[in-house]
Amino acid sequence: MYWGFQGKDMQEGTLRNRPIYKLANFLMLWPDFFYFTVDILISCKSKNQSKIRYDLQRIKKRLEILITTDNSIKEEQANEFYNFFCEYCQNEEASSGDLLNFIVYKVGPYKLNGDGINRKRECKIALKGNILTDKNFDVVFYRFYQNDFVQAELIECKIDLKAFVHSPPSDINSFSRKADEKLKAMRLIKEKEREKDSLRFYFATCRKNVISCQQMINDRGYDFVAIINGDELYEMVKRYKQQLI
Repeated sequence: MYWGFQGKDMQEGTLRNRPIYKLANFLMLWPDFFYFTVDILISCKSKNQSKIRYDLQRIKKRLEILITTDNSIKEEQANEFYNFFCEYCQNEEASSGDLLNFIVYKVGPYKLNGDGINRKRECKIALKGNILTDKNFDVVFYRFYQNDFVQAELIECKIDLKAFVHSPPSDINSFSRKADEKLKAMRLIKEKEREKDSLRFYFATCRKNVISCQQMINDRGYDFVAIINGDELYEMVKRYKQQLI
């Protein structure tokens, strides 16, 4: 086999009582809360001892305003959301990145469709049995066709892409170190693509306006990497809910 995908499956049976599972599933069942959640994940966070924390009182006030201004938001669901979010924030193992990873894993793939699609998380890419890079991808969708040729979406999830793809103050011509390493790994894999293979690379982010990030990526020669923005994620969540009805 030319390509190999070494990652984890989502063991939902072991996750059902975990805060991240309850919050993510709530958002997939109630997409009207998606934009509200995106906003608070980006704007209501603060760092305390290098760990991201959320201002729950500020979130509660915003939620109370939302109930009175948005007819699609009901008080019962709003209270349920707040309880799930508080439980999620109080879980030491939880992270906003894990929340987005879970949602993308469930509602994807992005454009790949048809039968026989596999999905992996924390996935490393192998070539002829050898791992190409120690960098993994948060979510990968793939299928084999015509012997061992492959179609795949390799997705790196970032709640706020602007906090990842940016130029450090010391070097206006460079990405952050982690972004630079991940993009180089994407290029390494892309260079091994054969004519009949179809490898698509994405950043998924809750940010709606990603024009500047995409331009920066393109200018550095990574124009094969696209961005799935917040609006597109919202549409994916809505499509997923429709499939459940």
